[in-house]
Amino acid sequence: MQIADNTLKSITFEAFADQHGLVLEIGENPEADVTIRYFCTFRDVETVQGFRIKNFGYGSTKKESWDDLARQLRGKVLVLGAGTWDRREIQCSSEWASDEATG
Repeated sequence: MQIADNTLKSITFEAFADQHGLVLEIGENPEADVTIRYFCTFRDVETVQGFRIKNFGYGSTKKESWDDLARQLRGKVLVLGAGTWDRREIQCSSEWASDEATG
């Protein structure tokens, strides 16, 4: 019997971004409330939720904003290069592996 395992493999959020060539853009708003001082998003990436939207992660540190974005994107379909000939869609894992679990 042949089995095609199409389930998503456990991967860290960082490894997923590297695998798909995603560029994380991080910004800072020093005037903002300390809990949302940093924000981040992937360049030219949107999610599909009935319509395409841009997702941003927020936090008091760069790492917290990254973690917030990772939490928001779990299980979502990402659209890369929407509106271009190079448009493609990729599925995010519903759970990200921890850095410790993957070495």
